[in-house]
Amino acid sequence: MPAVSPEIAQIITTKKLQYCRFADTHQWAKFDQVALPECTYEYSDHGELLIDHGFKYSWGSTAEFTGFFSVAFETLQTMHLVGPGEFEYITSDMNEIQAIFPIVYHSALAKTADSTQGVTGTGGGHYYETYKRKGDDWFMSKCRMDRIYEMSAAK
Repeated sequence: MPAVSPEIAQIITTKKLQYCRFADTHQWAKFDQVALPECTYEYSDHGELLIDHGFKYSWGSTAEFTGFFSVAFETLQTMHLVGPGEFEYITSDMNEIQAIFPIVYHSALAKTADSTQGVTGTGGGHYYETYKRKGDDWFMSKCRMDRIYEMSAAK
């Protein structure tokens, strides 16, 4: 298959940057600008699904994902930084693309938080995502973040 054009790669890169900014600024209602409603999300650590106190970091829709993180991020300030992506068509009709982005994230309690709840520290890994063409635009239909590095804040 041909290489993904720079114009399409830029559209998808912009969607990824918006995903990070919308999460960091708690603009959950704007996720419909980057992801399909039926988009699935999964967070893993070295390829294994993250499970914390029995909770599986897997969501079957954008509404489930944003609903969870809108609460989880209430007491946090975060910064997600992505690097240049890799892009590859994965269907012969060229209507689906796999994108891989490196990610480093930072998380700390918000200055106004009177809670100790939340994840503080730094981590990194890669996002493995599928984007589908809708008209002249592209939207995320699958998102998996695989963490390969984590450093919790000193206690």
